[in-house]
Amino acid sequence: MQTSHRHFSQPILITLLAVILFSSCSRREFERRIEGHWERIQVENINPTHTDIWIMSGNTTTINRHSVANPSQVTTIDQGFYVVERKGIKMYVRLSAFQDNNLNNSWEIINLTDDLLVILIEVPGGIFLKEFTRKAGL
Repeated sequence: MQTSHRHFSQPILITLLAVILFSSCSRREFERRIEGHWERIQVENINPTHTDIWIMSGNTTTINRHSVANPSQVTTIDQGFYVVERKGIKMYVRLSAFQDNNLNNSWEIINLTDDLLVILIEVPGGIFLKEFTRKAGL
């Protein structure tokens, strides 16, 4: 009887270890891909006076605002932290310690490619969506 119990436990243990390994590799891959400079797409404003660049590096996020008229004019408007986390089969980026409390939340990662990042949270009455394109050369 002991032998069959041990025989039954081994496949479960191997499966559990494989799931843990797969989850952590995937999270690490998201962490690696999310690092960089991301320009927020202002879908609500077709003639913006500024652009916001989110710099995500080493679990710190700095949000810089660049003037459209004078791109070298840069102001840091907020700074906080981020952690990539898995909840079930979905990936999230949890933002914290921002002055803008609307940011301090777990944002679901809807799309993350080399050039595009889309995150969202559900709020009463709808969703709050942020879209970004990777900004190279900064």
